[in-house]
Amino acid sequence: MRIEHCRLTVLAALLSTAFLTGCAEPAGITAGITIDNARVRSLIPGQDKTVAYLDVHNATPKPVTLIAARSAQVRTIEIHTTRMDDGVMRMRRLQTVEIPPGETVHFQPGGRHLMLFGVTSLDSKLLIALEFADGTVHETLFERIAIGSQ
Repeated sequence: MRIEHCRLTVLAALLSTAFLTGCAEPAGITAGITIDNARVRSLIPGQDKTVAYLDVHNATPKPVTLIAARSAQVRTIEIHTTRMDDGVMRMRRLQTVEIPPGETVHFQPGGRHLMLFGVTSLDSKLLIALEFADGTVHETLFERIAIGSQ
């Protein structure tokens, strides 16, 4: 009984470490997906919404489609884009973002980004799960950046 308890404790510690470092990604298409430059803007005082940016690289031979994002510290995350329309900058929600094979899609200021609504806490890092159309999930730590940073 004592040996089994120790094995379970060690297994739980290993799984926790893998989860927190983003190493525990499921098998499947995300094996060929790389997330770089993941960052989330600090909250404006008195606000509970902010924005997150990242670069998604698809090293697989097929297109992959980002369909959603979620986090335990955020009520809702939406995929958005910003475009100039008749001299006015407008934001609109996207249902999906396709990442072609061998390409990188940038989520950056003035373009695609993640809008975070109902942020309950924002430490130095925020774990966000990126969901793809094939059902796989890629968990990524987003680094908090200062307001005004890109």
